[in-house]
Amino acid sequence: MPKYEVTHDGTNEALNPEGQNAKVSFDSDGPRKQNDSRTKRIVIIVLGVLFCILVALLCAYFIYRVFFAHVPHWQQDDFYIESIPGLRYGPPDKDGEDTLIHFSISPDRYLGWTKVMEEATRAYLKPSNNSVECDFEKPPKPGKVCIQDISKWFPCVKENYFGYHKATPCVFLRFNKIANWTPQFYSNVTELPPDMPETLKLVISRQYKIYRSLMKTIWVSCSGETPMDVEHIGPVHYIPWQGFPGYFFPYNNTPNYLSPMVAVSFERPMVGVAIGVECRLWAPNIEYDQEKGVGFVKFQLMID
Repeated sequence: MPKYEVTHDGTNEALNPEGQNAKVSFDSDGPRKQNDSRTKRIVIIVLGVLFCILVALLCAYFIYRVFFAHVPHWQQDDFYIESIPGLRYGPPDKDGEDTLIHFSISPDRYLGWTKVMEEATRAYLKPSNNSVECDFEKPPKPGKVCIQDISKWFPCVKENYFGYHKATPCVFLRFNKIANWTPQFYSNVTELPPDMPETLKLVISRQYKIYRSLMKTIWVSCSGETPMDVEHIGPVHYIPWQGFPGYFFPYNNTPNYLSPMVAVSFERPMVGVAIGVECRLWAPNIEYDQEKGVGFVKFQLMID
């Protein structure tokens, strides 16, 4: 076995069996080089994983933009994308739970309601860059949305306090947003259901004789819930007319789309009593079911 001895130059001399000296050097940088190599491999692996994640995210974003970007997001908040046709009304209760619209002609009692109405209708007073005026002969082109000029819906306008200062309140009905849903229409007065109010049948009959394109409408009627409510509700006026035009449908997530509205003006409701009101939709493919709570909306009016 060779013997080693340390020489003055810091190396070890090994004496081999033949008596010849052999210098053996020990590299003190070896462990450091091994650590550096291991660190480089870890960095390369981490960068590779991050690159794969980035590629996966880019692919997912591309798939979303191509296949899903134009699909409406389902939600249940203020103006609504729903799964079935239905109505919402405004002004809503401050807490969103009570269906009673309770006020008096005193400013401190009705101004709170009118401010809520202003907020709920503000978007309809600001046409977007893709908003167009529509009618039954001129539906919106792809990428365009119909606008309703509610500033002309007197007496249901901000300047008139929406009628609340005169105890003639307006309530706005808004159709739910329903993704890719297309309504069906009554094409002839003979198709009108037997339980439709006679007053609405008369309106439709007149329009059928004058302008048949108006038949492409989802009709709406508001009446008292009970016989006593019917007596107390008084005359009801609809603005701009008694239904939602068919050219607003279907909703396909076009930017700046606003659900169609109808303003309902209660012209002489009884003061001092709570009046139950039911507003119902009328179209061949809209279900009406009291137990399921579909096809209508209910609220109460009370004026002190």
